[in-house]
Amino acid sequence: MMIERFFGNLRQRQKSGNDSTNIQAERIVINNGIDLVTAKQIALDVFKANFLDLTEVAKKTAYERAEEIVDKFLKEIKENKNLELSFVSDPDFQFSFYNVQRDYARSGDKVLGEILVRLLVDRVRTKDRNFQQLVINESITVIPKLTASQMDVLSSLLLIRYLTEKEFASLEKIYLFIDKFNKLLHLYIYEDTSLLHLQYAGCLINSQKRYDYLGVFLKNNGGLFQKGFNKKEIETILSKYGNHKIFVPCKHNKEKIQFNASNRIHLNILLFINGFSAEDVSYCDDLFEATMMSKEEMGKFLYKTTKFYFRGTDDWDVYNARSYSLTSVGIVIAHANINRKLGEFEDLSFWFN
Repeated sequence: MMIERFFGNLRQRQKSGNDSTNIQAERIVINNGIDLVTAKQIALDVFKANFLDLTEVAKKTAYERAEEIVDKFLKEIKENKNLELSFVSDPDFQFSFYNVQRDYARSGDKVLGEILVRLLVDRVRTKDRNFQQLVINESITVIPKLTASQMDVLSSLLLIRYLTEKEFASLEKIYLFIDKFNKLLHLYIYEDTSLLHLQYAGCLINSQKRYDYLGVFLKNNGGLFQKGFNKKEIETILSKYGNHKIFVPCKHNKEKIQFNASNRIHLNILLFINGFSAEDVSYCDDLFEATMMSKEEMGKFLYKTTKFYFRGTDDWDVYNARSYSLTSVGIVIAHANINRKLGEFEDLSFWFN
């Protein structure tokens, strides 16, 4: 029977070599003292012992693909000198590695292969059996159910969420981020069917509550989008505290000044640290809010300077995209896809700490 061929006969005969231990769970072999050649042979032995019996032509193609994905993975490991090969003797890793070989052998899809290899590397970096490792294992089984465009959807959602929730030190930092990730940032017009499938696959959840991306971004970075005020508006403040360093020339109007703070929370902390009274803190806080760009003004400014369009309402609302959030599996897949397409983007542990 097909199932029996896939999982192997439960009454397997064990035969151990020197410095090795056999486990009867899907003929997983554990070796101690492993080099790259041995690691490759172990991976291919596990694959051959467990993959379905196919016609000769299909079997040859499947084996070639399995060997290809093993070679790509071991190349990544070889280039990363901080990683040791001892992980190959871990039964849980061998099971995940077999899943990668099996799914790549079935499709031969290059995009799928690249992301699966990246996930395997992330899996190796996560040495302890923790939540991150469990999520990576699950993500390896989910990725074959997704198309490349659906993975791009997850990546754009992660980037947008990261962009909006991050506090940037300067406008230049925002420009650099948008310039680097613009290709995926622009992909967040989604088909409703893709969102539903991603929810079915366990990558998204629909909270039914629409996330205010523009509002959150402005809340975290309001100090970079100040329209400024005249000295006359802070005459009383200046008479009490002098020409304080907390006031700087306005970034968007050289004839005015603004607060030297990234957002309202930062402003309040600075004011209290510098001995401002509660009344004066309240006045400055209100002035900061009153002279900050609106969401619409900020969106237009960013589009003018970076050609990045923050869709505040229209396109997001049509597809209800703003009500979707990434699950832990969605984050792992999105992260691997971003690294594949655009280069390194935060360490994966950033999202799990």
